[in-house]
Amino acid sequence: MTGEEEIVSTSRLLDFRSFPLGRQDHALRTLDEALVGIEDPFLRRKIAQAIEFGERARGLELDWRGHRRATQYGAEAQQIDYELDRALSALFTVLSATLDSYGASSSKGEFARLLIDRLFPKGVREVIHLPYHEEEHTVRVMLGRLRSEPELVDAVGELDLGPVIARVAEVHARYRKALPRKPSKAVTYEQVRAAQREGHELLCEVVVLVRGVLLRGELDGPQAARLQAALREVCRQDEAIKRFYQRRRRVTEDDPDPGPDSEEDEDGEGFAHPDLDEVDAA
Repeated sequence: MTGEEEIVSTSRLLDFRSFPLGRQDHALRTLDEALVGIEDPFLRRKIAQAIEFGERARGLELDWRGHRRATQYGAEAQQIDYELDRALSALFTVLSATLDSYGASSSKGEFARLLIDRLFPKGVREVIHLPYHEEEHTVRVMLGRLRSEPELVDAVGELDLGPVIARVAEVHARYRKALPRKPSKAVTYEQVRAAQREGHELLCEVVVLVRGVLLRGELDGPQAARLQAALREVCRQDEAIKRFYQRRRRVTEDDPDPGPDSEEDEDGEGFAHPDLDEVDAA
């Protein structure tokens, strides 16, 4: 029996770590898609309610994060941060599209690759997800390179990137001015934690109900296989969360100062949960 054919046991499903809201949504939608064509009104209604609750909870979490950033930097900085992220993403998209369109061996492709390597060596996400002050500093360095390194100046001219880079520079200048701290009211951390706990409970209820459908043995082969695959995906998410916390424990044990990226409350707990895009990279 291969790993893809492995049957998910009920006991395995009762040993989940607490899923953050993004993973709750992913798991629920995976199960919902696997239920297409299966007649079980109660289960379909239950999963729809859980997804709807998750959407409200995600909105609450976004409000908490947004207000939290506004508390630190001001609402204006938050808005300009969005603008800067969009401008950087646009520049990266143009460079990537040029490389794909002309090919790496063409002159335009070589210019695009040079700019990507010098400006976005780890991709655009690595830049736009930096803390505010770190992103401002990184973009300042990038713009400095574009002005001072002759080969980059030539590349910008050959690819007609002047307007795109001018937009990045213009937004960056406003971003620097908007970073001083300003007071703001915040959605409470306790509200978001309560929503996460309730959402996780709803997810577990849905998973148990799906397992019950399989235990009844009334589904045909393809339907049962779809549900088993969906349950394996939920377990894969759980394993990613466990790896994430294991890595965090190692960092804490080896380094008493884990760095500035953790988001913690007064009790030392925070939302340092793994994002969905960390699953395969973990």
